[in-house]
Amino acid sequence: MCDYLERNDEDQLTILDLVSKMRGYLFEDSSAPYGNQYLKENVKGHYGDSIYVAEGDGLNNIVTMREKHPKYYVITSKALMVRMRKVRSVLSSKRPQS
Repeated sequence: MCDYLERNDEDQLTILDLVSKMRGYLFEDSSAPYGNQYLKENVKGHYGDSIYVAEGDGLNNIVTMREKHPKYYVITSKALMVRMRKVRSVLSSKRPQS
């Protein structure tokens, strides 16, 4: 799971995407992936300050890896642009039509 997240850190990934991916890694049909909240807490616990989960009412929890710099963390500009476009798209689709 972590390897997948790290290899796809510039993609628009949500906790729900990670749960779906986890389902594909399970060996037995009777097994179930982690729930959204449990996976989110485990990802945050594993990565600590190296990850950010954007949360909002009505929006999926977007997972963002951060690049470490000596005194601060930044989100890569490409990843930020992709995420900003997605958020704008979601917000504009929720606006009432005039």
